[in-house]
Amino acid sequence: MQTETMHAFPPYRPPLGLPANWRDDVSGALPALVMAYHRAALGEGPPLTAAQLALLREYLAYFIHAPCWRDCNGGEIARLRRDIGRAQTIAAIDDWIAACLDVGIDPL
Repeated sequence: MQTETMHAFPPYRPPLGLPANWRDDVSGALPALVMAYHRAALGEGPPLTAAQLALLREYLAYFIHAPCWRDCNGGEIARLRRDIGRAQTIAAIDDWIAACLDVGIDPL
C-alpha cells in the first residue's frame, strides 16, 4: 500500500497476509519515526512534523489493512481502517491505537 508519502512498504506476508513490523524497516525511517512519536506522545520530545504524521498514518494504514485482520468484531476492523485516515494529531493517533488494542491488535 502506498499513500501520502509514498513510502514503499513490503508486501503482506503469506500465508495469512501479515504486515511487516516497523522494526524491520531497513531504511531506518520507521524505527526513527516510531521513537520520535513515543517521545512526542510522552512530552519528552518535539512534536511530530506534518511529514512525520503523514508517514506514521501511512504505516498504520498499511498495518490495519493487512488481510490477516478479519472483521469478526461487529465492524470494528472496518471502523479502524476508515478512521486511521482521519487521525491528524498525536492525540487522535493515540486514541486510534487504543482502539486497536481493545480488539487485540498492537500496531506499534
